[in-house]
Amino acid sequence: MYYSETEKINMKLLADRISIDSMIIQDLIDADINSDFKKRVRDGENYYHGKHDYLDHKNYYHSESGKAIEMQNRANNLIAVQFFTLSNDQKIERIMGKNVTITVNEPEVINKKKPTPEEEKLIAQADEFQKVITTELNARFQNTLRLLLHGATNKAVEWLHYYVDPQGNFRYVITSALGIIPIYDMQYEDKLLCIIRYYRYPFMNPDTKRQSMLYKLEKWTDNEVTYWEQQEDLTWAYDFSYEINPAPHWVDENKTLGKTEKHGFGRVPFVPVYNNAQMTTDLQAIKALIDAYDSVISGWVNDLEDIKQLILILKGYEGLMKEGKDVVYDLEQYLKSLYSIGAITVKEGGDVTNPKNDIPIEARREALTLLRERIFEIGRMSDTKNLIGGNMTNVGIQANESGIMAKCNAMLSLAQESLEQMMWFHVFWINKKYKKNYDYKQIKFTFNITQPFNEVEYMTILNATLTTGKLSEQTYLEKSTFVDNADEEMARLEAERERKIEQGAGSLDKYISEDENGDQGNANSDENVQENENQQNNEQRK
Repeated sequence: MYYSETEKINMKLLADRISIDSMIIQDLIDADINSDFKKRVRDGENYYHGKHDYLDHKNYYHSESGKAIEMQNRANNLIAVQFFTLSNDQKIERIMGKNVTITVNEPEVINKKKPTPEEEKLIAQADEFQKVITTELNARFQNTLRLLLHGATNKAVEWLHYYVDPQGNFRYVITSALGIIPIYDMQYEDKLLCIIRYYRYPFMNPDTKRQSMLYKLEKWTDNEVTYWEQQEDLTWAYDFSYEINPAPHWVDENKTLGKTEKHGFGRVPFVPVYNNAQMTTDLQAIKALIDAYDSVISGWVNDLEDIKQLILILKGYEGLMKEGKDVVYDLEQYLKSLYSIGAITVKEGGDVTNPKNDIPIEARREALTLLRERIFEIGRMSDTKNLIGGNMTNVGIQANESGIMAKCNAMLSLAQESLEQMMWFHVFWINKKYKKNYDYKQIKFTFNITQPFNEVEYMTILNATLTTGKLSEQTYLEKSTFVDNADEEMARLEAERERKIEQGAGSLDKYISEDENGDQGNANSDENVQENENQQNNEQRK
């Protein structure tokens, strides 16, 4: 799919002949390693880790004969500015800054308040499926997904391999695209026929103690895998470290029948994750610009260090006479003395002068500025320099993020298809393990894209919308930057309201009770006063 047409045809023919002619295996590996696609894959991986082409740069001068000779006494600073590392990290941080939300779609119900018995059964099954898949797809899966997207950005594609270990446990592992050869059907190129995986390993000859790096190769089809290994004489043979070869994807011990049962997934247990529909790395568009930037900035530092970019005038130079010529000096000897030793000899009264000693600072500064702008523009990266000053509004931030979001969307549109293929394997094993009949197509993945934004401006608008009654509390909480879980926060708010109402009612009852007691006390006081007055009147009458 991402090799050239000729490369794809050759790979298919070679892969078909592996089981017939073991000598063809090395041809297959060599063809893959030397393919244009794998060269780009290696470039992407190298540049992410700062291993730029410019790091191999050396200073040369050319002799009169045209021979290139290295300048041993010249400064040769090798500066690799890791723009591609920044590009990859920005993109993956946008996509996987927050964990992917994994949910099981609820079944369709005609009346949610009064579901039928059959609908209740489907709802319960979906809830059960949600709990199982949440347990199975834990933090490890989230981390694996992040690494898959990271690898695909560097290499155009990354592969996830599913297998069953000798203890019968379901496993998955990232397998680098550098050692993978996918073989698709030639007509439509939509069916993965097999995967060729190869890698190097250290081999020690037990007799000679000679160590060498040899290859191992695996050919995975929909139900079995064949293991090969390279011999010390570079020929190929079956890998006899495997008792069964070719082998099924896994075996089960049937204790009831007292025999071993062979099993296969029924499909090739590898899932690709692509960077984009063009099957390109994010490096390809900006590699030449990065190389140019490395060259300019390294050259600038070199000039500052040894000021050798000079125009020299020679006077009385003690060069070597060439035979048969009167006064012709050997310029090669001069250059060799200058750049290798750092000194030259002149005759008495001779001199070497430099009429100009200026370094073109402005030209190089302009070149670096222009290259940086093109790298960010063509590489569709987010440039924080654009947000300095008065451009910190969310409109300005979104404009600055448009390029990187386009890259993210290109990857995510294909990632959903890859995730569906992954879920086929996970649910296949869950159904086998728990004897269930779950449907992998019920699982939904939601990527929670993260972007920089002006939080004050955002919350001001959000608060104003809530105040005017154009937004429900639930939606407000879902959109708020201060709330991680809107449902939990709504439950807290309801509990707090009820508590306040209870506290308010209690205070009022207490107040009313105190007020009533106060009135009663006053009434009793009035009765006592009246009784005293009556007693005094009676005494006066007596």
